[in-house]
This record gives sequence, structure tokens and C-alpha cells, in this order.
Amino acid sequence: MYALGFADELAPVALLDNEGNEVAVGEVGEIAIKPTEPYLIFNGYFDDPEATKKAFHGDWYCTGDMGRQDPATGAFFYIDRKRDAIRFGGRNISTLEVEGVARKFPGIADIAAYGMPHPDVPGEHELALAIVEAQGAKVDERALCEFINENGPYYFVPRYITKFEALPYTPTNKVQKFQLQEKGVLVQTWDIKTSDYVVKR
Repeated sequence: MYALGFADELAPVALLDNEGNEVAVGEVGEIAIKPTEPYLIFNGYFDDPEATKKAFHGDWYCTGDMGRQDPATGAFFYIDRKRDAIRFGGRNISTLEVEGVARKFPGIADIAAYGMPHPDVPGEHELALAIVEAQGAKVDERALCEFINENGPYYFVPRYITKFEALPYTPTNKVQKFQLQEKGVLVQTWDIKTSDYVVKR
């Protein structure tokens, strides 16, 4: 979670859900900006009216970034890119925050959190982790889930954990999570629903 600061009078900020409604303070939503003067941000994408239409919800420009507002100070914090955030149990879950907790578990050299489409609930995801073990280490999936459960919200505990030799990166050093999603559930994938671990709420 990264601090962004406070909204400006010339460009009010709101956090919106998928229907364009403001979320409650403290909840995660898409960062939207409402400029009060022309060209303060921009008026649209060049020669692409369809992209411009998708980027705006009424007068609000939707940035594609997810954020949270601190109830105590009113400051805004960056959580994740919307395309990487996971919708689960009615919550927007930040993959960056999940990774931040799980990465502290001993023996993990690299990690990526991403969503797998929920088989029974349209628009929702099951949380998945892709991990690369440090040289000589052997990560126990059940112990990792227990660690996450003890050090983060219960909904940070993944359903799936898959071990890889390496994660797919772009030339700009970003994990290509869509490739992990496309791989789906593999033979080596650990599934919490077939284990004896019960998430503590």
C-alpha cells in the first residue's frame, strides 16, 4: 500500500465500485477523479471515442487504479491496478497486499498473487499464489496458509498455491499474471479445499 496524499479542490477524488457508486470510507474502490476545469487532466483519448467512453463514469475519470481512503486522516492510498485486483466475497482484494504478507514466509524467493475465475459465482475469483522457492528451500503450502492467516485478513488465504521454477516477467520487470491465469490449475497445484486446513476468521 503506497501513500498518495490528499485530494485537491480542483480535482475531487472518489473511490467507486463496479457500478460507479462510492464505496464506504476504508473500503477499496477504483480511484476516480472529477476535474473542475477543462483540460485539467485530459478530455479523452486521441481518436478513440470508445476508450474515452469506457474511461469515464459520468463526469468521473476512472484511472484503473484501486485505492483506499484512511478513515482517520482522509489520505488516499494506492492498492493495486484494477485488472490485477481480485473480487472475492464482495470484496476487492489487493494482490500487492497479499504478496506483501506472503513474501515474508521463509523460503520464498518470488511470488505472485492473482485471481482464478470462480466456477460457481460469475464475476468473482478464487485467490491463487504462484511461488518460487529459494535455493535449497521447501515451502509447505499448509504452513504458508497458516502464516498468511495469522498475519493478514482471513480472505488473504489463497485457495490455490502452485510452485514454479520462475515467474513470467515483461521486459519492464512486471509479472505477467495473465499467463499464470491461463495455465489454470496444474498437476502440482495445491488446493486448500482438498487439504485439512480450515481458515480462521
